[in-house]
Amino acid sequence: MNTTLSIFDYGIISFYFILVIFLGIATSKGQSHEGFLIADRNLKTFTNSASIIASKIGAGAIMTFVALVYLFGYSAIWYFVGASAGYIFFIFFGSTLKNMAKSEKFYTLSDYFFFKFGKTVGFVSSTIVLVYSLLLFLVQLIGGAKSVSHLSGLSFSISILLLIGSIFIYVVLGGFRAVVKTDVVQLISIVFILILLCFVMTNSFNSQFISSAFSVDKSLPLNSNISFFIMGILMPFLSMDLWQRIYAASDLKTVQRSLVISAFIYFLIGVLLCILGLAISVELHDIDPDLALLEGFTTLLPGGLAGFGLVFFFAAIMSSADSYLFACISIVVHDLVVRIKPIENHNPVKLFRYAVTVLLLISFIISHWLNSMVETTFIVLAFGSIIAVCGITSWAFKKCRSRTVGSGMVVGFTGTLVSIVAGPVAATLILSSITLTIAGFILENLLTIILRISKKKHRKGK
Repeated sequence: MNTTLSIFDYGIISFYFILVIFLGIATSKGQSHEGFLIADRNLKTFTNSASIIASKIGAGAIMTFVALVYLFGYSAIWYFVGASAGYIFFIFFGSTLKNMAKSEKFYTLSDYFFFKFGKTVGFVSSTIVLVYSLLLFLVQLIGGAKSVSHLSGLSFSISILLLIGSIFIYVVLGGFRAVVKTDVVQLISIVFILILLCFVMTNSFNSQFISSAFSVDKSLPLNSNISFFIMGILMPFLSMDLWQRIYAASDLKTVQRSLVISAFIYFLIGVLLCILGLAISVELHDIDPDLALLEGFTTLLPGGLAGFGLVFFFAAIMSSADSYLFACISIVVHDLVVRIKPIENHNPVKLFRYAVTVLLLISFIISHWLNSMVETTFIVLAFGSIIAVCGITSWAFKKCRSRTVGSGMVVGFTGTLVSIVAGPVAATLILSSITLTIAGFILENLLTIILRISKKKHRKGK
């Protein structure tokens, strides 16, 4: 179902795009190399918190989460419960990470693995994180294109080009600082419009809506609930965009305060999204879950609010898409090019801009091959959980060997690929990835023990 946009709606949308592009152009002036790549490592608490949350409120957290609420009811909120707990838990690791990043000048998530475990493990982690970040970026593009196409009547291809063009302008011009500044504007837009939409779509939260929503006979099996909760807990540990914001924070106290604030706001947004999903599940039946939120907007919103709905999608999706795009390019340029063939300090920015152009073209082509956002999100989180488990293990066990971490990465990544091909893809894929990664750790240690025993026997035989 498409909706007719009024002049007022187009005015709201145009104002939003002009503001975002203006911020990118304004930020591009007088930037240093360090400012372009990591905002001079001087982000304050408010800016850092806003950027952390905005980078996570994209198509995966909005359209996919509302689709899950539509399919399974309020039990899907366990993801946001886990994520909020994950931010608090991450404070301990984040403090260690910040101290390390300050002395070693980290730029990417894989810098941590390069530093602790050497080149082999570093390059393996870079590959996995690149796949993970690229898929996340594609989820944002697909969600955004479906939103624009559904609400405006434009084709899927043109809708993706609109999103790519806007992101291209301010990321290429302003770099990481532009990403952070637009995140602040986007988060404010998201929270304000989300509260407004919840109020309108639930008829002021009356008791009839609440009783109807919670009487819906939908639930998730226990193992899926556990998967959602574990997904949430691991989320900070697998988020390269979050790691970059830890690196960019001005000091340790900023890191700690930002994570506490992020935990609270992220849970609040999860509750609001859950309310929207429940309202749609009560009023609408037999619709495509991927389009549940869009159908809710076009069917349940009164006239004149379609523009706000579109700005909500644009703000949410672009705030995540630019972060994941920046993460992908950072990996390609910093981890896979500069580490192999070091170049002069002034060249990485140029290389970064060329890489953005190529990657956006590749993303435009691949986006036409992916269908279900829910399944794609499960795949994304499955790959991300491999990095999360390896990161937690390396932090918890100080004497963890590089061979152990590398084995976990390889077994987890290979096993997850096999599971995806064998299908079907479900929430339990995340548990499988975690199990396979841990199995890789155990396998490497068993082989080490067997080799030691055989060597001892060989010496005794001599």
